[in-house]
Amino acid sequence: RGDLDWIALKALDKDRERRYASAAEFAEDLRRYLGHEPVIAGPPSALYKLKKFVRRNRIGVLASCLVALAVIAGIVGLTVGMVKARDSAVLAQESADQALDAAQQAQAVNEFMHEFLTSASPEVDGADVRLVEVLDDASAAASQRFAGHPLLEAQVRDLLGKVYSDLSMFGKAKAEYKQAMTLWQAHVEADDVRAIGSEMMYVGSAINNQQINEVASRLPDLAERTRRVFGPNHLWTLDADRATGVVLMFQGRIGDAERIFLDVLARLLVHGDDDALHIRTLRNLVRVGRIRGSGSDTSTRSAIAAQIEPLA
Repeated sequence: RGDLDWIALKALDKDRERRYASAAEFAEDLRRYLGHEPVIAGPPSALYKLKKFVRRNRIGVLASCLVALAVIAGIVGLTVGMVKARDSAVLAQESADQALDAAQQAQAVNEFMHEFLTSASPEVDGADVRLVEVLDDASAAASQRFAGHPLLEAQVRDLLGKVYSDLSMFGKAKAEYKQAMTLWQAHVEADDVRAIGSEMMYVGSAINNQQINEVASRLPDLAERTRRVFGPNHLWTLDADRATGVVLMFQGRIGDAERIFLDVLARLLVHGDDDALHIRTLRNLVRVGRIRGSGSDTSTRSAIAAQIEPLA
């Protein structure tokens, strides 16, 4: 099992030919054992000789192993660094490409809007050129101009919807927002900010047109998505909740609507008390008060007005 066993067995072998030839050879093998060298009596395998070499040169072998490990670690570190550098370069390039793409999209939308807003010619069309006619022309041309580029068309229609809405043309605004919303939902994720924003505008314009049934079934999912994406006190989340209250109010569920409006007002405190959503919510509460008081006596209506006045 070991060198001494092999030496003893060789020295005592029954076959004279397999014994040590002389006492000197026997002593030399013992010296080899003490010097951690391969003994003549041992198995002449490569692994045996390697073990003996390592035993004789422990410090050198250890140093060589450490150097080899350091080289391997360096190669691994260099490889990892190169991979990270490559990934960082790819990400940087993707970010740059995205920024360039966003800039090009904005430029394309701006050029389109600028073209139509500056296209009115009083000399040709008469002095009574109206903005709404220019907007109608832009709306009619958007699909053809951005054929194959649905997200650009969606951006344009969101802009047109905003302008129509600012002009209190809520029917036209709703039509633009609906087209934009459809395009966003067909080409981006449901939780994409652009898709949610366009749907919010569509719901608002439908409510302004008192087309409650058109959006009633859509609101629960929209409110849940705004809450998930933006949090409970984001203005879009609060406006989605307020819109839910408006739908309930039109459906005659006055108590439920009032509770929602009061909850929205309480959560709006983090935004101050002078934003447009705060004013719209107060108006909704006033309307709830009028509905409640319309069938009440004078004292009841006065009590309701007293509750609303501090909020305003």
